[in-house]
Amino acid sequence: MILESLFAVSSRKFNRKGKVMHARLPRLLLPVALLFIPNCAYGQQIGSAKVTHDANDLSEAKMIPAAALVQLRTSKSRLIIFDVRDRDEYQVSHLAGAIHVHPLADPETLAARVARRAKGAIAVFYCTIGRRSATLAEAATSSLKARGATNVFVLTNGIIGWVNAGYPLVDKFGSTRFVHPFDKEIGKALKNTALARFTPRQKE
Repeated sequence: MILESLFAVSSRKFNRKGKVMHARLPRLLLPVALLFIPNCAYGQQIGSAKVTHDANDLSEAKMIPAAALVQLRTSKSRLIIFDVRDRDEYQVSHLAGAIHVHPLADPETLAARVARRAKGAIAVFYCTIGRRSATLAEAATSSLKARGATNVFVLTNGIIGWVNAGYPLVDKFGSTRFVHPFDKEIGKALKNTALARFTPRQKE
């Protein structure tokens, strides 16, 4: 409760079918929704675009804005950050220290993987814009909390929102500005579309 109040973390709602719809119908679900406000919520009007969801089929997921996650990292809070994307997306770039997990990972196996780190830690999930990570975070919350995690959050607007807010990324060689946008349509949500990259960089 204190953490939510301190960092203005709000609750948002997500379609339970998100993991299927994100992968198969990105153009229907994800028109350019993050062009002007990097920390918008699903269902908000952003310029002429709007991201919609089925109001009759929703589940709760806690959201944490990029700026709040930066504050947690600065305060050296115990964090476990999960990157819920495909391997090629992760290889292009990711948040420093993020653990790669497949979007369809088994929640119990995921929690067991970080069992030693979970006690007293805050778990944060992210993907491209938040849908895949919200699905997995919801499924894994009880298993993570059973192992001592204090809170489970989803990064608002995912790695696209993180990049649009100007925060850093890394790849296996070090710092990088580029990000895998999942597909060209979602890539239009980047403030700087030149930062979209679909293949990992080679050693320079």
